[in-house]
Amino acid sequence: MKVNEKSKFGMRELIAIIYIVIGSKFTDMTPTMLFQTGENASWMIPIISILIMTIPLWFLYQLLKNYRDKNLVEIARRVVGSKLGFFIGVVLFVTALVSTIIDTRSYTEIIGTLYYPSSPIIALYFIYLVGAYLVAIKGISGISRVSWSIFPYVLFSVLLLIFFTFKEFVFFRTLPILGPGPEPILKESIIKVSIFAELIFFGMLYPFIKNEQSYKKGTIFGAGLSVICISCFIFLYSALFDFPTVQRVSFPFHEMARYASVGDYITNTETFYLTFWLLASIVKYSIYLYITILIFSATFKIKNQKKLFPLFSLFIFFVGLLPKNTPIIMHYREMLLHTASLLIPIIPVLLWIIAKWRGEFKR
Repeated sequence: MKVNEKSKFGMRELIAIIYIVIGSKFTDMTPTMLFQTGENASWMIPIISILIMTIPLWFLYQLLKNYRDKNLVEIARRVVGSKLGFFIGVVLFVTALVSTIIDTRSYTEIIGTLYYPSSPIIALYFIYLVGAYLVAIKGISGISRVSWSIFPYVLFSVLLLIFFTFKEFVFFRTLPILGPGPEPILKESIIKVSIFAELIFFGMLYPFIKNEQSYKKGTIFGAGLSVICISCFIFLYSALFDFPTVQRVSFPFHEMARYASVGDYITNTETFYLTFWLLASIVKYSIYLYITILIFSATFKIKNQKKLFPLFSLFIFFVGLLPKNTPIIMHYREMLLHTASLLIPIIPVLLWIIAKWRGEFKR
């Protein structure tokens, strides 16, 4: 895949993209899902999951380093042939598309339920997707610039939220620290490893990254920052809401924002945090949309990608309206996580084994 040098981005932009896509998951329904099994020890699940994910990520890195200018789908086609490569591309594409549909709708549900309950979901969802489309259509160079430009402000708002809610935390509520015990935590960490599946999908962006070191360091620092934020916030949710109440809080980040206050006079500051969360979420799903179309284009060998953006945006919009309520969306999302945990991490491992057997690394 030939990429114009002007379209390439570096380590700092990759860190911003990874944090916005993965690190922001403490603001959605992910913590609520983890609390159902992990209880007070739910904060350990992301840490164990990322440790497990380092195995397929190592294999992915070796593949990308060897083939240099190829993305994941192109590598699959080179290693296993056009037919199996096409099948792998379809698996990646369907997973990315379904994830985009479910997650964009879940974020719209958050906006509608907590902030604009009188507004129709169809209108909120449409406006939300238009925002994501307008960023995605700028291409990866535009997305990377926007990601880096908002990254410091998003991170600062998160740290500010912790500071202004710190007095509300009761850390005895996080006990027992091991929750239901090591076995359920380990099992949940394995079946929820796809929380970090986007790190595999970012293999599609490798040709757009300036050099190998930018990819390597950006992935390490971005993933590290993401897992720290997710685990810390899950721990803080336990300290704030207590168990088992926290299991029934669908949107803990936004409920936590309602506890934030500046002294006795400035309260109801959740609108401040909503602004940065909304900006980050629009950029997040512009990245989802772009990568979904990138996988589709690579799989079906389509050169003109720009025509696909409005078509995919409309498709996501109409399909995303089908789920009726939050519990159904959570159920679909959990099913997706379990399925993706089985399929996505194994792809780079299998490709590496076949490439090694064929002697591709000696060339």
